[in-house]
Amino acid sequence: MFLAGNAVLPLYGPDVDTSRTATFEPTLGMRGILDTSVSYMIDPGQVANLPLAGRDVYALLVTLPGVTTDTSTGRGLGLSVNGQRPSASNFLLDGLENNNYLITGPAATIAPEAVQEYRISTNNYSAEYGRTAGFLANAVTRTGGRHWHGLGYLNFINEVFGANDFQRNRAGLPRPPHKQWQPGISAGGPAGVRNLFASGSLEYEHFRGAADPEDTKLPTRNFVLPEGSLAQILLRGFDAPAGPGLTKTLKLSPPLSIDRWLALPRADYVMREGSSRLLARAAVMRLTRPDFIWTPYKAFSSPLQQNTTSLMGGWLGSYGRLTNEARAGWTLADLRFDRAQPSVPQLLSVDGTLLPGSPAFYGFHNRDRSWEFLDNFTWVRDRHTLKFGGGGLLRSIEGYLSAEKDGYYDFANLGDFANNKPNSVRVALSRLDFDKGIYRPPDYDRSYRQREAFFFAQDGFRPSSRLTLNFGVRYENFGAPVNTGAVKDPVLTLDADPPSQQALLNARVVPGPAGAQRLYQTGGNWSIRAGASWSLRQNARTLLRAGYGTFYDRPFDNLWENLRNNGFVLAGTTWNAPAILPINGILPFLKNLTPELFFTKLYAFAPHLRAPRVQSYFAGLSHELNRRVVIEATAVNSNGNRLVTTDLINRGNLPNYSLSQVLYRANEGSSSYHALGVSARYRSSRAQLHVAYTWGHSIDNQSEPLSGDFYDLITTRPGAQTGTPLPVAFAEQFHSASDRGNSDIDQRHNLVVLGIWQLPQPPAGSRRGPWLRDWRMSFLAAIRSGFPYTVTSGSLEQRLSLVNPALLSNHRGSAPGGVQWFDPNAFAYLSGGAQGNTGRNEFSGPGLYSADVSLSRSWAVRALGESARISLRADAFNALNHANLGNPGSALGGRGFGVAMYGRKERQPNFPVLTPFNETARQIQFLLRFEF
Repeated sequence: MFLAGNAVLPLYGPDVDTSRTATFEPTLGMRGILDTSVSYMIDPGQVANLPLAGRDVYALLVTLPGVTTDTSTGRGLGLSVNGQRPSASNFLLDGLENNNYLITGPAATIAPEAVQEYRISTNNYSAEYGRTAGFLANAVTRTGGRHWHGLGYLNFINEVFGANDFQRNRAGLPRPPHKQWQPGISAGGPAGVRNLFASGSLEYEHFRGAADPEDTKLPTRNFVLPEGSLAQILLRGFDAPAGPGLTKTLKLSPPLSIDRWLALPRADYVMREGSSRLLARAAVMRLTRPDFIWTPYKAFSSPLQQNTTSLMGGWLGSYGRLTNEARAGWTLADLRFDRAQPSVPQLLSVDGTLLPGSPAFYGFHNRDRSWEFLDNFTWVRDRHTLKFGGGGLLRSIEGYLSAEKDGYYDFANLGDFANNKPNSVRVALSRLDFDKGIYRPPDYDRSYRQREAFFFAQDGFRPSSRLTLNFGVRYENFGAPVNTGAVKDPVLTLDADPPSQQALLNARVVPGPAGAQRLYQTGGNWSIRAGASWSLRQNARTLLRAGYGTFYDRPFDNLWENLRNNGFVLAGTTWNAPAILPINGILPFLKNLTPELFFTKLYAFAPHLRAPRVQSYFAGLSHELNRRVVIEATAVNSNGNRLVTTDLINRGNLPNYSLSQVLYRANEGSSSYHALGVSARYRSSRAQLHVAYTWGHSIDNQSEPLSGDFYDLITTRPGAQTGTPLPVAFAEQFHSASDRGNSDIDQRHNLVVLGIWQLPQPPAGSRRGPWLRDWRMSFLAAIRSGFPYTVTSGSLEQRLSLVNPALLSNHRGSAPGGVQWFDPNAFAYLSGGAQGNTGRNEFSGPGLYSADVSLSRSWAVRALGESARISLRADAFNALNHANLGNPGSALGGRGFGVAMYGRKERQPNFPVLTPFNETARQIQFLLRFEF
């Protein structure tokens, strides 16, 4: 890397991982490093000492300028960087991908104790990196050194030490149970063979809690059934509640549970006096949620299992002026949940009694095997640093989504269930066979493959000791997914691109082509990266930087895998005979079935679905006031086009009544983002202080293409949103420009402050010395403006008209559980489905603030070695127990229209917090550490 003057900093040695070839950030005290990107090296002290909710090192993104958290989606980490969608992210572990390709975000959570270095690039990174238009986060695992060092730890949370939230206090409910503990160990040192070093970490997480109570109507012990009847068999083993009558309504809290193991072993072999290195690393995660599908009928509950195994190897060598970095990795990611006792269909009683059976509508299995390889070369010659290379990603995916595979019966009441007299039946059938009058179960199993490739070249040129210029080109092809299995995905024929009303009327569902079925057409993408860094003074204390680049996002799997749901149709009829189990036994007796056309939706893609493209540029000025204080200001602009969007067509009364409603995905999205970020950092031997402020404005015409999709699998992530927003759609069918407005992630003001302070040591010989030495305090706080919202009629984003602006804010007052944010009389509904005069996301919700604090004390244990220490720490998340206001109810006629309730619900309540600044009642996490 270039330094001011004529120096070049080499990165190799026995305790340095040469995979870290990105430039270091000048604001961290390394004066004169000429970086041409917006890139940050997270300080190891911050990783180790900040109160980090969720304990995921990737979540430290929230401390940086341009990062918006607490967004309305759990996609990725729920973080937006520089106005890009939260799904626009690329998580790396030791230089190779650590991505959850199905729903986005990291594939494995990485504990801070396992990380030696963490670097984030938020804009205009070098041509070496791509596969995202958002941010790049690279965590490097700890390596072994010349001596053994290690850390054992135990983290635990118990609701006894926490607080209750506002709404539970208001309802008279106690604190929800929350018991979480995480033991772990991380160690590294020589492996007994010359120049061979071993390291690794192992962590276990155990969480038990409960969701908010729900009213549940159950049969009592008075509900006596004939021996051998269907109802008696299904209720066998159920501990029915006592009480008068045949049913009783109880308040039940569904249990929440997580068990997770994460192992990260690593070995490094150093050669040629440290100039070359072989490394091998594994990452193994085993996650189980025992109560993922829960019902009071224990025999019908079932778990979710998510297992990830990743192996990688690398060669990092330096030969004079030439450096070579080659890596290869293999990953197996397996996610699965199923309906318990699949021979029992879903059973519904119209009188509201919960009947035995799994409540799950479908089971799911996704098995993803991938190979990744890359090879880069760096050649330093005179004033040039040339870098070039390439790589590829080969993936094979197989699994199923078995929507209503086991069928459905409904009963008028509990008595009819006892007598086995259902009202109606509904089954899942092959759509293509159903159109021919044949009733046959669908085949849900699918197999896909996807191939990606890229190559790049970049030149860093130094015309003078104070100026660096970078220019690079990159080509990447994300490849279209290909159905390679025996069962193909039926497709909807739309003769026009973009589709029209006439094309929709002529559309029909046809079988997918034989052989390798490409789900959509795509192509390669060329991008350029350019940047400059100029030291305004000879001492390199003031740097002016600027850069421009084009970036591309690859669609995540959940966007296109839902095409397989075209293979089934739900159809039902009245049924006056006893229920037949399993459901396939009823098929020969069914006639004149009626298809369900509104709940079951078809999926269609534009014929050519290109990778979304973002053009981005920045200009920044940083100044080192002294060795302790650095200030920086950066202006960022980005413009996105070809973003993947979803429109709901054939909506309303189904113009083409032979089809159900259609979710149409195409490149109809666009976005723009403008921001100014200002930061200041202070660091001394005993303290750190970091202040970052961002003003930003984000505009688009759709922010989340899977919002409201019944098959949005984001719920497989612990703590993700569980709300049911309206299905995503443009306000006007076929007219994407009608929704241009503030994006869902538009947060105008964001102030983040963090600090770490090692308290002064008492004077030698002081009586207070044993009590006052080796204390450390840290905090992480944010003050942010609110998120936007749209005022609608409650039906497919039909926007209301603002008829009395004075009532928007002049009549705010208290309301039960919150604040009357606006007077409902400010708005009026237009009949006939016409759009009102308000825009999408035109109005701003309440502002937010949050503070997490930490206090720790350490003691030296001389008997176990000079470096042995024991530390005890307490982290308080939402230390003030402050309840922020959520956005007001914005659907006319909906519950709480115009009322902003205390306690935001941007995540599933009572689950562990995944990232800082997310809403929670105060929680205290205790950490016990032993360092050696």
